[in-house]
Amino acid sequence: MQIGNYQILSELGQGSMGRVFLAEDVHKKRKVALKMMLDNQSPLQEKRFLREAQAMSKLSHPNIIKIYEISKDQGYHFFTMRYIEGETLSEWIRNKRLTFNKSVEITTKIAHAMYYAHKNNVLHRDLKAGNIMLNKNGEPIVMDFGLARQIRDRSKLSQTDAILGTPAYMAPEQASGTHNLDQQVDVYGLGVCFYEMLTGRLPFTGTKWQILMKLAKERPPFPRDINPQIPETLERICLKAMEKRKKLRFATALEFAEELERYSQGKASLIKKRVGTSMMLWAQKHAVPVMGSLVVFLGIICGLLFYELYFSKQEQVCEIEVPSSVADNEGFVTIKGKVNRGYAFQKLFINGKEYKVQHHDVFEQKVALGYKKNSFEIVVLTHDNRWSKFSVEVVRAQPGSRSAFFLGSPQRNSRVVKDFTQDLKDKWKFTAKDFIASSPVISDGIVFFGCDDTRLYAVKTQSGELCWTFKTITEVRATPAVKDGYVYFGGEDIFYCLDMYNSQEKWRFVTGEKSWSSPAIDSKHVYFGCDNGKFFALDKSSGQEKWKVDIIKEERERRDKKLPAINPLAQNIGIQQGFTSPVLFEDSVIVTCNNGSIYSFDRDTGKKNWMEIIGAKIESSPVLHEGVVYFGCQRKFVQRPRDFKRYIYAMDAKTGKIQWRHRMDWDVDSSPLIYNEVLYATCDDNKIHIVKNLKSGKPSAKSIPLISGRSKEKHDYGVFSSPVIAGNYLYCCDYNGILYVVDTKKRRQVAKYDKKKKTYSTPVIYDGDLFFASGDTFYAMTSK
Repeated sequence: MQIGNYQILSELGQGSMGRVFLAEDVHKKRKVALKMMLDNQSPLQEKRFLREAQAMSKLSHPNIIKIYEISKDQGYHFFTMRYIEGETLSEWIRNKRLTFNKSVEITTKIAHAMYYAHKNNVLHRDLKAGNIMLNKNGEPIVMDFGLARQIRDRSKLSQTDAILGTPAYMAPEQASGTHNLDQQVDVYGLGVCFYEMLTGRLPFTGTKWQILMKLAKERPPFPRDINPQIPETLERICLKAMEKRKKLRFATALEFAEELERYSQGKASLIKKRVGTSMMLWAQKHAVPVMGSLVVFLGIICGLLFYELYFSKQEQVCEIEVPSSVADNEGFVTIKGKVNRGYAFQKLFINGKEYKVQHHDVFEQKVALGYKKNSFEIVVLTHDNRWSKFSVEVVRAQPGSRSAFFLGSPQRNSRVVKDFTQDLKDKWKFTAKDFIASSPVISDGIVFFGCDDTRLYAVKTQSGELCWTFKTITEVRATPAVKDGYVYFGGEDIFYCLDMYNSQEKWRFVTGEKSWSSPAIDSKHVYFGCDNGKFFALDKSSGQEKWKVDIIKEERERRDKKLPAINPLAQNIGIQQGFTSPVLFEDSVIVTCNNGSIYSFDRDTGKKNWMEIIGAKIESSPVLHEGVVYFGCQRKFVQRPRDFKRYIYAMDAKTGKIQWRHRMDWDVDSSPLIYNEVLYATCDDNKIHIVKNLKSGKPSAKSIPLISGRSKEKHDYGVFSSPVIAGNYLYCCDYNGILYVVDTKKRRQVAKYDKKKKTYSTPVIYDGDLFFASGDTFYAMTSK
């Protein structure tokens, strides 16, 4: 069966309003999940079905299912979405595959996703374990927005289905049938999911009406009564998310996420006092049993005081060794423990997290550090059930001013070293699990690069030893940047800031679109663009958005107001609108765009200083040299017959005025290099182009062919790599995986090294070695 452009393969499931099929997009050759409305649905149910699709289509978040198309064919309403291979959260819970840490990770990500949905005015209203999928990598994806509505929706449609939902996951105000619902119903539903992950069971069970009665009158069993191993802090967080009274519940999903993140980072919870207040309200309703309990409680307090006065004077049965301070480039500290003779270690907890004890007499546990002061509570249990508790502090120095950027600097033109060699050999190589499209950046003896296996890698430059990897949810093709002890990079939907020495996440920012360019960073802000025509400035310390430019939205608003277009190319849906890697100039940030334009924005406000329309696709990131911006382009979008001209441009960085342009016969996708007033550029014709007389307004050029030695049938033309220079030698890579060495004085190729796999990577020379990636392998090459 085929509907629209989709061939139905099999049925995945059926709900009250629709059936879900596995289908194949016959044009794009990809598998999708297709949801089709059931036959004989009422107009009200049809509206609900369409509202689900519209609600989901508004959202673009890595942990929310992505909608591809909403359509109607053969009388059937349907929509298609990304097909997720995996299992529901319910199945993970049933199969007991969740640790406490994994439960926290899943709930944190879903909380951030729901906060994003709420910011976009969408409530889910049926958030439950069966509506959350976990893909093959264990990443949670929120599905089934069948009861979704806008937060401020007061339509008859919303009022009619106000009592709909799954009773076991309903917030009390939702179960009561009130129409005035807000984001806290989803906070409650996620709290129930978290409860189920921790305990393996729902807080209330029975028939629909039994559950609704319990929901109104009873408190849920304490999670630690079901499983005493649950950390007390997680119990408090879970119960706060499930508070019956809204004012005692987390106000937003973001608050929920932040409490879980504090737990993951070993920080103290902020909700102790508020949970205590909640318990006091409960105690007032149960005064008689509480008085009896109070007597027992006072007896316990007296016993604890006696313990503190007597037993705590006992000699500790173990010793802890930990340094009080470390340097800023030490991202980890090793906590060592040694037990006294006659005792044996049984369990080890650091900041509430349990670690496996490898030996009974000693332990060494490596723990990540943040910058500045780090507090650790270390608890050990010996075989005779004796507990020992230690509180220690480790101060890590403030991050140094270490920086590394794509193409060398925020001006993208620092790719020259004094001397190197043409005679190279492999020093080491590191094999990743997929293609490495990212170029490397190097800082403090660590090389950073992204990979299509969804990871960012940090590897030691001297040995090739892996320092750490950071796993995202999609391929990492963006070249990272390093600034003041942190590494910054983008992915398909999220932009990250990590500690460069241990990969601890400082913050993340949801972009909702690919960000595969490399950021520019100054003392205050991080600047980067996305593939959807949006350009961001974020606070470097917090990741908060400072300003955003949306060129597509700007032109759409002008069109709606019947104003003339500023940039007609930004309205053309057939033209890519992605930004390249920006450069910094005085108080401005300058960036080229795939739509054939170059922009200059004020770094503090985002106000447009100038814009110039080139009219040809631009993949080349701009380069800044002495107040002039240089970049290359591909052929024009609108061409005359036999007009295949491409150009390298030189523009005044302050005014945007074109100073000159130099014709090229092939596409220029890489960034040029300016050295000693000579411009060096690679091109798809497999030549190095050398342009002189840059300041004259009439540049002259010569070219050096790159000879691969392969037959034409086995050679694909194209050099995506930007050149680097060391002494008299220029180095670059072509698409086929060949590293070329060119003598710039003699103007001829002097060496080549064939790695035989496709290459997008620009090489970097650092501390006497050359680094680049080819295929799935990262190479360090040194002199023979």
